Amino acid sequence: DSARMQQLMAERLINAGDLKGAIVHYRKAMAADPRLPGMHFELAEAFLESSNQTAEQVEALKELDAAVGSEGDNSRIECAYGRIAALQGKFDEALMHYQRAYKMDPNSGEAQFGMGKTLADQNKPDEAMKYLRMAVQTDPMNASAHYRLTRVCRDLHLDEEAQKEMKLFQEVRLAKDHLAQLYSEMNRRPVPGDDDLTEPQP
Repeated sequence: DSARMQQLMAERLINAGDLKGAIVHYRKAMAADPRLPGMHFELAEAFLESSNQTAEQVEALKELDAAVGSEGDNSRIECAYGRIAALQGKFDEALMHYQRAYKMDPNSGEAQFGMGKTLADQNKPDEAMKYLRMAVQTDPMNASAHYRLTRVCRDLHLDEEAQKEMKLFQEVRLAKDHLAQLYSEMNRRPVPGDDDLTEPQP
């Protein structure tokens, strides 16, 4: 029942795709030790990954505010604020948060992608191009960044680059689907325990 054990259980459930179960264990972890580092942010992320509905956004915002209050602001928190603002259609506010995140950490692929995506949503393809190109260089496995860059290249009539990015998007998505399937199969396998140590029946 320790806070750390509850946190580890939550992280395991996140990897297994059980976000609602993870939220339960994150709450138990914070109840056991409210000062455990990073918990408010992790819980906010779990809410955002579980649903794009308003209720989850409200809960995520509460946890992000708590994270800033207890541990201070950082690039990842600003990106989460930006994501929520974008989901709510507040693109100017989203861009402000992503710009702040980028200023805090210019090497953050999440901040780069957030800026590029938001600028594209504001019909500013020329500006979006710069940050989306950064994002795919920082994280070549970011399928969403390749897809967004494809769309921006098409808007700017950069057909050759658009074809290249679409091919990369398809390859990355296929690879990630394959990895997800492998991980799911691994999680279905029984953990070695007493049952595995019994002698086989004749």
